[in-house]
Amino acid sequence: MGFVCLRNLRDESLLFEIDLDSDIAKLKEAIQERESIPTGKQLLYFAGQPLEDGHSLSYYGVSAGSTLNLNLPVRGGVIEPSLLQLAKKYNIEKKVCRKCYARLHAKATNCRKRKCGHSSNLRPKKKPKT
Repeated sequence: MGFVCLRNLRDESLLFEIDLDSDIAKLKEAIQERESIPTGKQLLYFAGQPLEDGHSLSYYGVSAGSTLNLNLPVRGGVIEPSLLQLAKKYNIEKKVCRKCYARLHAKATNCRKRKCGHSSNLRPKKKPKT
């Protein structure tokens, strides 16, 4: 038995008394009881290395008094190609009037605004830097 320090999401340190030969899943259950974060959403790290459920604390070299970090998984992903194409059509593939800076569709030949006299002086919209 030993005490393990856990740094949570609010940057607070919590002490857990746990057997160092016990499974990571038992520690996650104890965290769920105290912090009410589901075990499936907990990511534990020790010395920058993620801790997996199938191993014990001693497997990763965690000793009494060690500090573990608790994080949550980051959501994200890849934009579907059809949505990306649609976004380009409505946001990037445009023309701009050089006199009044109105945003126009890609096939425009004249500006639709009266204040610039329906100018035919158009330029393509600048592409965003990636």
